[in-house]
Amino acid sequence: MRHAFMIMAHNNWNQLRTLLSLLDDERNSIDVHIDARSKDFDASMFNGVLKHASLTFAPRVKVTWGGSSQIQCELALLRRAVACECDYYHLLSGADLPLHDMDYIDDFFKSHRGQEFVDFCEIGSDILQSTRERVSLFHPFQNMLGRDCRYVEWLSKRFQRLMGVNRLKEHAEVLAKGANWYSITHGFALWVVDQWAAYRRIFQYSWCADELFMQTMLMNSPFRENIWHPQADDDYRSIMRLIDWKRGNPYVFHSSDYNELITSPMLFARKFDERVDEGIIEDLARNIRGYDL
Repeated sequence: MRHAFMIMAHNNWNQLRTLLSLLDDERNSIDVHIDARSKDFDASMFNGVLKHASLTFAPRVKVTWGGSSQIQCELALLRRAVACECDYYHLLSGADLPLHDMDYIDDFFKSHRGQEFVDFCEIGSDILQSTRERVSLFHPFQNMLGRDCRYVEWLSKRFQRLMGVNRLKEHAEVLAKGANWYSITHGFALWVVDQWAAYRRIFQYSWCADELFMQTMLMNSPFRENIWHPQADDDYRSIMRLIDWKRGNPYVFHSSDYNELITSPMLFARKFDERVDEGIIEDLARNIRGYDL
């Protein structure tokens, strides 16, 4: 099978080099977006990292926390990736690592060919009002202010509620929410790219809608019946990723977690941070490769 890996990163370049090296396989196409806010990035640091997979760096844009710029970046990566006509498209962050080699990952998707790996925690009538307001109200300042937008956001939402603003009034789509990381088929990836114009108005000027747009598009697509784990239980087996929100936001894995990581059936894990524990990154890489570099 052919796999496209789309990676969004903004720091920890040695860690990113390790991630890329673990995905270095002739079956893989890799597109990386580096946040334009990262001032110390130098593409030459990655020369010679890959010998088998193709690697391109996408044009850089500023990605603001909670803003629709996050969605725009993901869509740009997906548009670039579908040109490779791969079987599966995987969205990762620069803080992710695979837990197994490419043979294991490839075999898994061969055995689940045609299924969509997207996470859900809220769907349709179970959508919370606070989640709905991420897209039903306007959030015009989010792309400019990011996390510093809270007070302005509070005033803006209060005013819009009083005025009865509802951007979804003319939209019958079923809303859904979940983690923004995914592994999707070529067919659904093409559908997202082709249908995005019809959904742009919903997600423009949104707040943290990177957790809604892929889920919402999938629930309203012909690929809905192909969802691997359709239950809205926020179980990350739905995307085959090991992510721990009980011990952190999310938890950063340490060397003490090595046995948990190497025995996990999940395909990928997040998050890792070389500034917190570089050793676990090196140990996992050594386990996957079977040797030291």
